[in-house]
This record gives sequence, C-alpha cells and structure tokens, in this order.
Amino acid sequence: MASDTALLVGLDLIGVLINTLLYGFVLGQFLTYFNNTTRAKDTYWIRGIVWGLFFLDTLHSAVEFYAVWDVSVNHFGDLASFAIVSWVIPFTATADAFAALMTQTFLIYRVYMLKMHPVIVAFLIITSVLSFAFGCTAGIYSGVLGRVDKFAPLTKWVILWLTFQSAADLGISISLIISLLRSRTGFRKTDTMINRLIIGAIETGVFAAAFAMGDLFSFTFFQTSNLYLLFAFPIGRIYTNTLLHVLNSRDSIRNASQTTGPISLSEVLTDNNRGQGPQHHGGHSNKQSQNISFPYGKEGSDVEVDTTSHTREDSADYKSKSQIMVGVEQTVHVS
Repeated sequence: MASDTALLVGLDLIGVLINTLLYGFVLGQFLTYFNNTTRAKDTYWIRGIVWGLFFLDTLHSAVEFYAVWDVSVNHFGDLASFAIVSWVIPFTATADAFAALMTQTFLIYRVYMLKMHPVIVAFLIITSVLSFAFGCTAGIYSGVLGRVDKFAPLTKWVILWLTFQSAADLGISISLIISLLRSRTGFRKTDTMINRLIIGAIETGVFAAAFAMGDLFSFTFFQTSNLYLLFAFPIGRIYTNTLLHVLNSRDSIRNASQTTGPISLSEVLTDNNRGQGPQHHGGHSNKQSQNISFPYGKEGSDVEVDTTSHTREDSADYKSKSQIMVGVEQTVHVS
C-alpha cells in the first residue's frame, strides 16, 4: 500500500501531467492563431487577451513544475511539509481566477454582439467579476492561513468562487445556444454552420464548469489531501484552449458556410419552402427572386426552377437573424 507521502506527491504529479498535456494544446493553438491572417483583423484588446493568457499559462506551468520539484526533491519523504501552504497555492487560485475572467470577458462580448437582452449580459458580467473577486480572496486568504489544518474558514470563499465561476460559464453557453437557435434561417448551409457553433457553445461551458465543480467538491470533502490540485492545476489551460479554439475555428466555419457544390432539384424545392408560414399568401411581403437552370436532354434545353416564392415577413428581422457571430466577426449569410 502506498504511503501518505507517495499519494500526496502522486496527486501533485498527475495534476502537473494533465496541465502539461493541455499546455501543449495551448501552444499548438497559439501558434495556429499567430500564423493565421485573420489575427490581423482582431482588435487590440482581443490580441491582448490572447497574449496575456499565453504568458500566464507559461508562467503557471513553470510554477507547477517547481511545485512538484519542491515536494518530491527538496522535501522528499517529509510528510510535515504538506501541512504548510506553499506560495504555489495562492498563486494557482489567483491565476485560475484571472484566466477565467479574461476568457469570460471575450465570451460575454460574443453574447452581447448576438443581441442578447442587456439584463442577461449584465448578469453574466456581474457573475464573472464576482467570481474573480472571490477567487483572488480565496487565494490570498489561503496564504494568510498558512496551514492546511486551518483551511475550514477558507471553504466558504472557495465555494463562492467556483460556484459563481461555473454559473458564468454555463450562463454564457446557454445564452450563446439560445441566440444561435433564434438565428436559424431554414437554409441548410446557414443552419449547418449554426449547428457547429452550438456544439462549440456547449463545449465552451461544459468542460470549464466540470473542472470547476471537480475542484470545488474535492476541496470541500477532501481538504487535507491534494486531490483538488488535479483540477486546480489544469483549469486555466481549459479556459485558454476554449478561447483559442473559438478564434481559430472562424475560418473553417466560414469556409464551410461558403462552400458551394452540386444542387439537386429536390434540395432547391425543399429550401424554397422553408420558413414559410400562413403569411405567404397575403400582404406586402418582401420577395427575392432567383432562377436556377438545370441542363436537360440532348438538345441542351434548360429546365428553370423559379424560387421567387420564398417570402420574408420582415426584412429587418431576417437580416438580424442571418447575422451570426463567428468568434468576434459577423458573417452575413444571404440566401
């Protein structure tokens, strides 16, 4: 059976290994972003967030390697050293809170650009800022306490921090999903792009919230162990990967939405009838005509399909629904 010291060192080591794997993904994503021409179109504050997160992740990963070296080499076999709160713990909590705040700031901006209600945007901002404040408080307070056996008063601050952080993550994901669902146009190409964005929105909140909840429950119920470090060490890299994935996926989603291919008669007729309600037969609705010719027969004659019957109840509403945020850019899809 492994000794208590071996278990504590092992948990530290596993946390660092998970973090190292995720940092490798961060490095690859960062290089992709840096070599992408789309980067030049991003505003300075977005590029500042990317550079800030990359610097923070690099520094935090180096600190974690030092933490493992300290407990496994400098204090080899010294179980009493685990009772002392190293400066690595306050730094980790503060760095994680800062990484979450920067990533959530960018994602809340996406929610805002997708025309969500101002009350929802304000709620997400307040939740994210409170999470950051509680995270910094928990980190600093852990250093003030100095010993693991004095962590009882710290629990409430950790609960507030990680609960608000998870609420912000899930709130952002739900808001993005609702906005994207409302943006459906009924046209296959646009809706396919929206479906990809919805999947990305789900991934945005689920992974970060899962790690935050793992950190919360492991700290609350296994306070004297290092189990919470399995989640606390790598969670910052989860946020950075989320941000960079959103930024780097813009071109692929845009290209997929603009790709043209063979159009079958059944597809034209199917798309032509989408989005039509009872209002189709009356009123002064706006129409958009398009004739599509298909070669037919040996004589080269054409069969024309008139898609004029596609109507829009309100052109302004349609324009709003067909403007979809990809990262921080609006790609307008005209049917």
